Amino acid sequence: MKSLATQPVPLRLSAGRFALYSIGLAAIGILQIVHSHQFAFWDWPTFAGAAVRVGTPGLLDPKPLADAFTYLPGAAWLLAPLRGLSPAAGFATNAVAMLAAALAAAATARRIYGFSLEFCAAAVLAWVPTTYAVVIGQNAPLGLLLVLLSLLGFTRGAPLLTALPLALLLYKPTYALPLLGLLALRGRRRELGIVAVGAGVWYLVSVFATGGDWGWPRAWLALERAFFAPDFAHNASKAIGLTTTLIRWHAPGALVIALALLVVAASLPSLRRAPAREAYAAACLLGLIVSPHAWSYDAVLMLPMLFVAVTELREPVRTPAVCAAYAVAPSVIVAHQIGFTPLALLVIGGYAWWLSARWKRAVAT
Repeated sequence: MKSLATQPVPLRLSAGRFALYSIGLAAIGILQIVHSHQFAFWDWPTFAGAAVRVGTPGLLDPKPLADAFTYLPGAAWLLAPLRGLSPAAGFATNAVAMLAAALAAAATARRIYGFSLEFCAAAVLAWVPTTYAVVIGQNAPLGLLLVLLSLLGFTRGAPLLTALPLALLLYKPTYALPLLGLLALRGRRRELGIVAVGAGVWYLVSVFATGGDWGWPRAWLALERAFFAPDFAHNASKAIGLTTTLIRWHAPGALVIALALLVVAASLPSLRRAPAREAYAAACLLGLIVSPHAWSYDAVLMLPMLFVAVTELREPVRTPAVCAAYAVAPSVIVAHQIGFTPLALLVIGGYAWWLSARWKRAVAT
């Protein structure tokens, strides 16, 4: 029997059927781009506005508040070259860049998991949250690429390759913090030291991004607080995590915090002992579960766990489980219309599956 790594398609699907499903799912996502002009290029105006305001105090004082750039201020410098472009041209440039990041992530996944490049590319592009992020002007595929590059370094025992992508990932702290917590849990001081240097660079770059404001973290946190309520009200139907779902149900704040802490505490032993590929995938999912800001496009970070599922699950469970996940994923497109996304069940259920499997192994040994 061939190992999964030597099989072009490590699922019980013929090559033709796998290609048909993959192309169909990728098309479902990417063809949403035809509506981009109708919806004013979705989220892209926020990034286009940051490209114009970067280098001025206005970066942290947007008018209207809906245009708030809530990433680290220094990240806006990456958008500065696009400030002279029309909205359509800037949107298209970002879309091409994010598709390139998705393909680079697939190439990196091949080196980590050992599957064929064709399978990895199909797995990334057929996952509708990936293409959904592209067509609404978001940058989650870049986050996925940086996560996988860091994982590649971690599996190879290369501290610099592990740490540098995480330092760059600080552009969106909600993506980076769970993985930094994982490194801290495993006592990876060298990597954390490199990331700390990167954080210092981000701070200095952000000083210049905010027009020389050395106290920008205070204004940035104030902006985050002011932006949270209207952003949540607008995106509540796209909630995919436990915390976001509880907030949407108007659960008491103390209960939300207590449950998030409970999940984190229950996860620590497994995160400490799990193999690198599982631990990184689980940390990404844990971040989505406990984050108060986890929307449909952030589910791109579920891909490492899907690769783990392909690796760890046995038939006859593997193929139906993976196919079911990919079949549910297109619901992100209609989340606003139906009032919720079933993807939340995948995120929370996927993490529960992994955690229970690790606990069973621990009990068995």
